Amino acid sequence: NNLSSTPKDLDRIITQIVKPKVSVYMAIDGVAPRAKLNQQRSRRFRSAKDMAEATKDMPREKDDQGNLKGPNVFDSNCITPGTEFLAKVSDTIKYFIRKKLKEDPSWRNLKIIFSGHEIPGEGEHKIMEHIRMMKHQPGYRPNTRHCIYGQDADLIMLGLVTHEPHFTILREVIDFGGGFDNRNALKQVKKVTKESDFQLLHLSVLREYLQIEFCNGYSGIDLERTIDDFVFMTFLVGNDFLPHLNTLDIGEGAFDLLFQVYKEHRQGWGQGNYLTQSGNISDPARLEAFLVAIGSVEQETLEVREVNDAEFLKKKRKWNKRDGLAALPSDEELEAQEEAKQGDYAAMIQQIMAQNPNATFVDGWSPKDGEKDYKGRYYYEKLKLTPLDVEKHHALRQAYIEGLMWCLAYYYRGCISWGWFYPYHYGKSERINRENPRFAVNVI
Repeated sequence: NNLSSTPKDLDRIITQIVKPKVSVYMAIDGVAPRAKLNQQRSRRFRSAKDMAEATKDMPREKDDQGNLKGPNVFDSNCITPGTEFLAKVSDTIKYFIRKKLKEDPSWRNLKIIFSGHEIPGEGEHKIMEHIRMMKHQPGYRPNTRHCIYGQDADLIMLGLVTHEPHFTILREVIDFGGGFDNRNALKQVKKVTKESDFQLLHLSVLREYLQIEFCNGYSGIDLERTIDDFVFMTFLVGNDFLPHLNTLDIGEGAFDLLFQVYKEHRQGWGQGNYLTQSGNISDPARLEAFLVAIGSVEQETLEVREVNDAEFLKKKRKWNKRDGLAALPSDEELEAQEEAKQGDYAAMIQQIMAQNPNATFVDGWSPKDGEKDYKGRYYYEKLKLTPLDVEKHHALRQAYIEGLMWCLAYYYRGCISWGWFYPYHYGKSERINRENPRFAVNVI
């Protein structure tokens, strides 16, 4: 693994593109909170599986002992805290920094901070913590300009929550046409890096768009508080720590729905009232009403999704037939599978109601004759929960609300619990359980 291009990339970004005047903070990901580790683990298993599949037909070479080696491709899973690869990267960057401070006049007046993989925390969050500390230092200039380099879209949200007026994200324009399916992959990566173009994303422009979307035409609306609510709403469509809610998919217009409901409800909250405040949920009842309104369109959303999925499947069958790929299940086979699932669910409902005629069912469960019970089917098929599992439903609600609160704190104040994680594979929302003061959510 050739690391010689790393210093050149850093030098190009610092001396030719950004040209900082005060300080430079370089951060490599350290050990992440457990909430992120679970997501990383599944992603790396999938990455290893995909690489094995992509390279299974590539030629193998023999090592000095005559044993077959794996294909000559770069394994991205080695970019992990505690690995030999990241230790080499850290040493290379430290040597580079010392060299530039000694030899390059443009670096001598800069304050250089390097946080390696041995320091816990995700790189971008270590940078955010540094910015928060800077803002509390005596003599901090409120018009200080910040520029952060990174490809993660999460940087946009992190930049917004700083509420800094001059915050820019430097992003590399990536050509996704290149891959690692040949022996020249490393040469290709070096070539792309050398010739790469960069783009600047000015968060001040995004703030103006948010001003137009949420504040213009409304009296007494605070842009900064609205930005906090905007970041909070993005959590509902999923992030690295929480799964997205079942009916909130970006491709299905989830943000349009969230923004529309938000603007409609905000008028009734009264001046100065929002969903969040300084990284905390302002009022559980207000959040509950907001989530109930989102949940009210679930039935319609899922019905439309079924129709769209059926239409796409018909097209997919034609494409597979044209390309000589394996045939997909027919409509009759899918209908039989659906009838079997519905039969299992109906039998379960009949059984528990016969055995427990006076039992207390979970609030929010109200199947109607002639309608498909999407909510009940979701919990039963995905989480193995029946309407009688009241305590388990409440535990799921509490875990999801805890996740929303943890994410807010993580973005605004830093990691408040390294050991917390969302213990389910699926999300939930809609209603907060009044009986539990720590609140909880209830929906699909």
